[in-house]
Parts: sequence; structure tokens; C-alpha cells
Amino acid sequence: MTTNKIMTTNKKITLGATAAMVLSVFLPYMTFMGQSASLFDIIMLEPATRVTLVLLFAIGALVTAFLDKAKISRICSGVVLAMMLYALYELFGAGGSVFDFIGFGFYITLIASIFGVVFSKDD
Repeated sequence: MTTNKIMTTNKKITLGATAAMVLSVFLPYMTFMGQSASLFDIIMLEPATRVTLVLLFAIGALVTAFLDKAKISRICSGVVLAMMLYALYELFGAGGSVFDFIGFGFYITLIASIFGVVFSKDD
């Protein structure tokens, strides 16, 4: 006997958002004077940073969304969102125009984590 579970719209959006969070690790987060750096570059330089936690929680959100554990997926997405907002706060504290050197990987992670929090629901 097989069970045919229909994938709901919330689950599709959550899976897409969490997959985007994981993939955005390889996209440029910062661009300064023509040089860009992704989160993966930062992890390769120093594995014991907050950036590693962003990757781990993004992977955790993707796996738990796939396994239909919406509450845990929402928590993981919320942690990624909190870390991204804290990073944005730190960048604003440094002075200057932050939006001149933030890359689109940062924006994708921020928006995907918001979608992950909003759409991770038990149906």
C-alpha cells in the first residue's frame, strides 16, 4: 500500500526558500573594490565562525522542511533570519553606505529566510 501525499503550496514555498538559502552560500555576499566574497569563501578561510552556523541552520531548515517537521524548519529559518539581521546591524554600525557593497547572495538569504519563517506551517 502506498500513500500519496500531495505537496501543499506552503511546503513547496518552504522547500524552495530553504533550498535558496543553501544555494546562496555560494553566491557573492560582499563586493568591495571589485573583489567579491561568498559565505563559502569565508568558511574555507576560517571554519569556526558564525557563517558556518548560517550554513548549518540553512541545511537544517531544508532537511526538516523535507521531512514535514514544520516547527523545527521554522526555528532554523528564524535563526538564519536573526543572524542575517544581526550581520546587517553590524554593517550599519561600521558606517558608510552598506548597500553599496552587499551582494545579492545576502539579499537572497535574507528574503529566503523570511519566506521560510512565514510559510513553514503544519497543514
